[in-house]
Amino acid sequence: MITLEEAKQLSPIIADFVRSYAKKSSGTSDGEWLFTQLKAKLPDKSDSELTQIRDEIVDGIQVQEESKKSLDEAISRGRSKESWFAEETKRAVSGMSALESEQYLRNLDEAVETANQQLWDTITTKSGAVNRNPNLDGFIAEEHHAQTFNMNAAARGSHYRARVLKPEGKSYSKNSVDVVVDNLDTGRITRRYQVKYGKDAQHSRAMYDSGEYRGQRLLTPDDQINAPDGTTSNILTKQQAKELQAQAQSQNGKLEGFSWNDYAIKDVAKGIAKSAGQAGAMGFLTGAGFELAAQIYNGEDINGEELIKTGLATGADFSIKGAVAGGLKVASERGILSALPKGTPADVFTTVAFVAVENVKVMGKVASGELTPLEGLEKIEQVTVSSVHGLTAAAKGAAIGAKALACLGPAGAAVGGFIGGTIGYMAGSSFGTAVVTGYQKVRRVVVEHVVKPIVNTVKKAWEGAKSFVSNLLSWL
Repeated sequence: MITLEEAKQLSPIIADFVRSYAKKSSGTSDGEWLFTQLKAKLPDKSDSELTQIRDEIVDGIQVQEESKKSLDEAISRGRSKESWFAEETKRAVSGMSALESEQYLRNLDEAVETANQQLWDTITTKSGAVNRNPNLDGFIAEEHHAQTFNMNAAARGSHYRARVLKPEGKSYSKNSVDVVVDNLDTGRITRRYQVKYGKDAQHSRAMYDSGEYRGQRLLTPDDQINAPDGTTSNILTKQQAKELQAQAQSQNGKLEGFSWNDYAIKDVAKGIAKSAGQAGAMGFLTGAGFELAAQIYNGEDINGEELIKTGLATGADFSIKGAVAGGLKVASERGILSALPKGTPADVFTTVAFVAVENVKVMGKVASGELTPLEGLEKIEQVTVSSVHGLTAAAKGAAIGAKALACLGPAGAAVGGFIGGTIGYMAGSSFGTAVVTGYQKVRRVVVEHVVKPIVNTVKKAWEGAKSFVSNLLSWL
């Protein structure tokens, strides 16, 4: 996704931006310097366009820094990157439908449609009339738990699914199982539930104890379906079930269906975070960015730029990221980056630059032994997750998916890898070589801990996906 010729043209632009910043006078603000640089490199742009680009870069780096700091603090308190992302997503978006452009959430949309169809089947008879059964609330509860479980399972990428068991004859058999949880990987039933919706938990338990339900778990208004991987259904109280029954029976079957609001937002967000982390890891296999940097700089005796050496050592690298983002935007507008063409939003390059510089620091620590390759992989995934949050927090509509794809996809991964290698070598020959060594170590861990599990899952879930598996294996 980035050719050797493109890399050769991009390298001096990045170097020029970094060296220019290093020579910046103390009386010139970062914003003023960046505007001047952009104006010199993109003379055809109006001042208003350059100001917008400048602001997107400066503000974007600040947002990314705050996002990473927030995640780092959460992890220091024992939280996972997925749970942090889930909490931040709740704050950042009012509804997950803002991410509908992502295939991931289109899959969830299909789950909603299935839930609504199943719900409709529950409240109507075969003739299409509304079911007048006084215990309809119990049947509604069964479908509610099964379908909200399935929506949450789809959201988090779980391989478990719930289904309501309905009699093949005219009536239910005594003590029959109401709901089961299937393991899609093995094709076997994992758990069986008996649904008892008495007026309270005590009465529900009494109803259960009066029957013979060996091997069945009790599901009452206070309970949830719970799969081995932690996926759950949404709680439905007895009052809520009765209200749904009254609504269905009094309005000729008009019952408000499941919507995006019925998804457990934490599960949706955790699924996104997991996917983002994997994308960050897989980026090491989809592009030859680091190798291109090594090919260009290998053999050169490079005296490291003090700005970069100090920034990478102390963490004071805000200016490096801003300079790199500016250089990437200029290269794009000049038509040098075919994979990230002219018109690509500046905050995409801000994110690519941020991730690249952070990953360089990780590679250096892996090479020195401060981090194991597996710890390095986790750090890389953390950086990607925090950056995706920073990128999408202010984005709207289809722009969210488009920007995330640009950063996480092969184009962003390849360009980011090259930038990482370039920054590494600009810090000095020995550090650049160490960065490439660290990259190679982490790359092997990615194959073992990310790619192989994905391949195995794909083989089990969809045996016909030969081309996808083949593509994954071709990256190794």
